[in-house]
Amino acid sequence: NAPVEEFDFKGIYKDFIDELENLSEEQKQVYKDQIDTIDEEADGAEDAIQEIWISAKTQDEGQESIEDEEELNSLRDVAKSVVDELENLSEDEKQAFKDQIDGEKSFAGIDGILDKAKDQDDRNEFAKRWLEDLREGYIAKLPTYENLTDEQRADYEKQFKEAKDQDAMRLIDYDAQLTNKDQEPDEEVSDEDLNEEILEDYKALALEEIEAF
Repeated sequence: NAPVEEFDFKGIYKDFIDELENLSEEQKQVYKDQIDTIDEEADGAEDAIQEIWISAKTQDEGQESIEDEEELNSLRDVAKSVVDELENLSEDEKQAFKDQIDGEKSFAGIDGILDKAKDQDDRNEFAKRWLEDLREGYIAKLPTYENLTDEQRADYEKQFKEAKDQDAMRLIDYDAQLTNKDQEPDEEVSDEDLNEEILEDYKALALEEIEAF
């Protein structure tokens, strides 16, 4: 066989893939990336490229063809409305899913994107609940820092409520612990303890004098 590069098999078959009407742009890119990984100098390179093309063509034929563009646009609008209603997605995440929907060319593909969006929404909701539980736990610890003033505790509580992630809360708690330790009162000596200490000093002094003779 002649070397693959003389016929630019990669370019030819990637063009073929771009013409498949029922594949999304994302699906097409997956196949074209596979073609790019083929070593043009290797034996069987041409066959490997053709196998990728056959797989892409088979998937294209198996996917539902959308002949009515108006119907597809209507489905896209509905799908994007569903994405907008997912409360736990960020605006960036919503826009990313809506961009994928706009590029999709089949009902099945749009349903798949919606499933991914809902899964991400569920993961975000779990993460938010976990973060709120962590926040409440840190706030509940503040009364145990007995050397903080009420004003300091209120300030730390405000910081915890505004913290965006676990690392920020950990740093706030660490600072509260340091402040609490720095404000530990000096140990007070009672009169009884003081008298005992003076007595011990006198005993030591007397012992020194006895030993001196």
